[in-house]
Amino acid sequence: MHPNTATADTSTARQRVPEAFDAGLVELVNGLAALLSGLGLFLIVFTLIPFQGAVTTDPNAANEGNIINQVGYLVLGAVYLFAMLLTVDRRVLARLVSPAWIAIFAIAYLSCLQSYDPAASARGLTLSLVAMIMVAGVLVLPKSEKDFVNAGANAILLLILIDYAALFVAPDRAIHSAFGDEPWHAGFWRGHLLHKNVSAPVFSILCMFGIYCLRAGAPLRGWAITLLAANFVLHTGSKTTIGFLPIAIGLVFAGRAVRSPGLMILAHLAMSVLVFGLTLGTIYSDTLLSITKGLIDDATFTGATTSGNSRAPASPSAPGSARVMRVSGCRP
Repeated sequence: MHPNTATADTSTARQRVPEAFDAGLVELVNGLAALLSGLGLFLIVFTLIPFQGAVTTDPNAANEGNIINQVGYLVLGAVYLFAMLLTVDRRVLARLVSPAWIAIFAIAYLSCLQSYDPAASARGLTLSLVAMIMVAGVLVLPKSEKDFVNAGANAILLLILIDYAALFVAPDRAIHSAFGDEPWHAGFWRGHLLHKNVSAPVFSILCMFGIYCLRAGAPLRGWAITLLAANFVLHTGSKTTIGFLPIAIGLVFAGRAVRSPGLMILAHLAMSVLVFGLTLGTIYSDTLLSITKGLIDDATFTGATTSGNSRAPASPSAPGSARVMRVSGCRP
């Protein structure tokens, strides 16, 4: 063999090692970015203090916030901000940090100075900012939609399975009991959240996310998320969410069948007007109130009755109280 040929082969082999190492490093970084995306989605939905059960608050206690949330979300915000600066293309980050958002948060922080409790308002606004950073990280850290779907489907399926396990392991935390301020909610599921009326809309969103997953390349996990989340919503007893979730799902599948973006936008706008009319609209219109009462027994969507509701009705002399009490079944 010619000496020059042997030297060339050795040089080529040496070049392949760094290339293989670089490819492996890139794959590792992409995998960690997708893992962070799924973890962020999990923590956003699961919260840092899940399964609190029935919580009673003292109205006279000082509003100093929760130290776990304050420290935890600040650390998470810093982690996701650093991860985005390290791995995400600068052009993508530039589109996220727009002058409009800077102006919105500047005005919001100035508004905190005018609030009843400026410190508490600033803490809440800062938590919103950190949550937005985490949401941005969840969306832009994955290098492809496939990575996002896999990470998100794994995270949400794990969360739902934890909630279902808690129904058996810690039912006093995951299910409303007859004790506390709302004994009429006994038996309804609330999962890791504080109240069934919070769990219902959250799990309805997870149901829609499951539909997205089954259409985006994760059919088995997507179906599991969709069916388990829908079943959870049914067991929360939240009539509003239970009533409108099938309509929302129907609109999603109708859009796939019709394939007309303009028509679907009109359908969503019409549905929004209909929902407003049959809920808040019943306060202002006797016609809408009669239509709602013809569709469901409880036009207040609360499940409260004059005999079972412990809260006192509004004063008949209060402005607008006559119509509100008529909607709720009371008489002035």
